[in-house]
Amino acid sequence: MEDKKSIALIKHREYSKKYRFKNKDKIAAYRKKYKKANPEKFKAYQKKYVLKNQERLRAYWKKYRKEHPEKYGLKFKRLRFEILERDNFTCQYCGRNVKEDNVKLEVDHILP
Repeated sequence: MEDKKSIALIKHREYSKKYRFKNKDKIAAYRKKYKKANPEKFKAYQKKYVLKNQERLRAYWKKYRKEHPEKYGLKFKRLRFEILERDNFTCQYCGRNVKEDNVKLEVDHILP
């Protein structure tokens, strides 16, 4: 019984990942539209889900970068810029933009 649930969960995650990748422009546009229409709800969402984990993730990556300096040199900075440029300096998870929202985007998230 547990194996069927596990397999179903894995399939659902794979489908979700493919769907988000395939429709990332539509999702970003929808999030931007939702943010303009419901600014208070969007702020509440940011507080509840995104900002809650932000400090924990920052601490983890700060520690990781210190432990692995060879991965975060000049090549990483160049790659980071290329990735941000490719994504039009917009967060692929929440739709926030550097120009409009004045945020610092990260490119090294394991999962969105």
